[in-house]
Amino acid sequence: MSCQQNTTTQNTDIKDASDQEVQVLDPIPVLDLECLNLDKLVEASREWGLFRLINHGVPLTLFGQLQEQARMLFSLPFETKQALFTSPLSYFRDTPALTPSGVALPTGEQNVNRLEGFNVPISQLPHVQAGDDRLDSFRLLLEEYSKHLARLATTVFEATTKTLNLDPTETKCYLSESTGIVRVYRYPKCSMDNEEWGMGVHTDSSVLSILSQDQVSGLEVSKDDEWLVVKPIPGTLIVNFGDMMQAMSNDEYKSVKHRVKVNESEDRFSICYFVFPAEGSVIRSSKYKPFTYTEFQAQVQLDIKTLGFKVGLQSIAVSVLSRKNIKKNMSEVGPESYPPVFRHQPSTTQTQNPDHLPDDTTRETQDFDHVPLIDLQPLDLEKLDEACKDWGIFRLVNHGVPHTLLTRLQEHARDVFSLPFDAKRSLFSGPLVSYFWGTPALSRSGDALSAGHVNINWVEGLNFPLAQLSQLFQDENSMLHSFRLLLEEYHFHLVRVATTIYDAMITNLNLEREQCKGYLSESTGILRLYRYPHCSITDETIMGMAAHTDSSVISILSQDLVGGLEFLKEDNWHHVNPIPNTLIVNLGDMMQAISDDAYKSVKHRVQVNRSDERFSIGYFVFPAEGSVIRSSKYRPFTYSDFQAQVQEDLSTLGFKVGLERFKPAFSDD
Repeated sequence: MSCQQNTTTQNTDIKDASDQEVQVLDPIPVLDLECLNLDKLVEASREWGLFRLINHGVPLTLFGQLQEQARMLFSLPFETKQALFTSPLSYFRDTPALTPSGVALPTGEQNVNRLEGFNVPISQLPHVQAGDDRLDSFRLLLEEYSKHLARLATTVFEATTKTLNLDPTETKCYLSESTGIVRVYRYPKCSMDNEEWGMGVHTDSSVLSILSQDQVSGLEVSKDDEWLVVKPIPGTLIVNFGDMMQAMSNDEYKSVKHRVKVNESEDRFSICYFVFPAEGSVIRSSKYKPFTYTEFQAQVQLDIKTLGFKVGLQSIAVSVLSRKNIKKNMSEVGPESYPPVFRHQPSTTQTQNPDHLPDDTTRETQDFDHVPLIDLQPLDLEKLDEACKDWGIFRLVNHGVPHTLLTRLQEHARDVFSLPFDAKRSLFSGPLVSYFWGTPALSRSGDALSAGHVNINWVEGLNFPLAQLSQLFQDENSMLHSFRLLLEEYHFHLVRVATTIYDAMITNLNLEREQCKGYLSESTGILRLYRYPHCSITDETIMGMAAHTDSSVISILSQDLVGGLEFLKEDNWHHVNPIPNTLIVNLGDMMQAISDDAYKSVKHRVQVNRSDERFSIGYFVFPAEGSVIRSSKYRPFTYSDFQAQVQEDLSTLGFKVGLERFKPAFSDD
């Protein structure tokens, strides 16, 4: 009988049960190591990232002896366990993440897990000091167990790389027996009413992990957004792939997400073998930048320290993070991503899918709303002049900013805003970038200006001065590093767009080019990213952003598909409907002054949405530092003079007076 035909092979390890009989007990794929079916292995690896192994050759008696020794050691007093498991072994408790050496990673304010364990680097077992009979017996059992597990891991790994058609000479160092570690876990019983986790949701960082568990259930795996119990079946082993295998396979095989629930009445014991790539081995993948496991683990440690959770492979992806994937990783964040003042909102938020945006055309745009439409290629100076005089706002098409860049920026903005509130405050607290919320006005540096009695706005945002952008996130986690690269690319395009429009306006106004040169300076450009949380409060006074004019020369806005932006024309408010791949350009106070009031600084506001969050990205550019604006309508002033006056008015009056302050005939009365 051939290997493929032998579907009822008897297995002494599981008391004469066949793989079909095991399969009845739960839906986890079953693989027979004595007769390894590669098609089944491929299916389990792609669809599950995990499978149950039978006929693996590890004696049942060895399992029993290890479980017995583990129970005895865990029953020792806490201080004894700490003293007994010293370097190169380690004892840990309540920690959700460990380095391979067993050192606990800091987790910020993340909840502790209800577990304790022993960490045993297999290569260091011969160096464990003898003398304690309890530890000596345990060490000998672990040495025997690790030999079996190294054999299993190598067999599974070689079969897996074969199914992926990978070159064995290249992948040989991707799994190194010398990196193997065994972790022995006890999950104490817990009768508390609230739900307790033995181990929170996570993926393993290993190449593969092999688990032996006792008869107390608790392990669960995620498949198709559902949690499935991995039932304990005697004599079987659970094999799951980790992050390293997913990277090696170019995401073809999955690193499975799993968790452990505590039991109300019984302690749970398990023993897990993890194996990693060789030290210094560079993993090369079309989906990720080349990296070593050491670099990956350093990134994990940084993410846990700064963000409170593991980002994992997505932090080193070649492309920007996928919003749907990062959202799944951060499903526990929920309302904690909002500033506290907004947290009364429901935790479920509908969002638009930027991957399915309709294409826009000039005809559809003109029919869609009444905002003037300006084509940058070629630029019609007469139409531009009319839009600036009568509207102060227009929609720009054929602007040359790649649609893919706009989409990726929106995705990444969503990812960043989804971080916990405290993480955002910590990450964006330096002098070069700032995080704000609820504020009606900002200085160019991003500092909130006092607004007296003005109602809080339903908005949070990030402020990036573009002149300092290259200094940001150099040594930080690569999610933010990727974000910076996107912002730099976007900045490059927006400078070109703003300069083209400004030069055309100066031509239309017949202004002396040399005099106006300092009125728009690339070095002053800033980007502000906004998230407007959905608001179900039925109060029309609550605004995403209250009515205002921009203090800039020019502002350029990219918005998602959730409407909300409105502008004022002839005492009526008009919607600016969101149309994909178009930019909204509005003129600010500085342009109105430069034009002697020929062009208008348009008043605009943002309405909140009752069910959807809204995201937008605004680019603002100002006159050069010290450049004096001279106009027949206003006293000579610099932008610094103007901003200082705005700040004083907000502080004393509670609102921005703006250009009126600089008219020769202005009176405080």
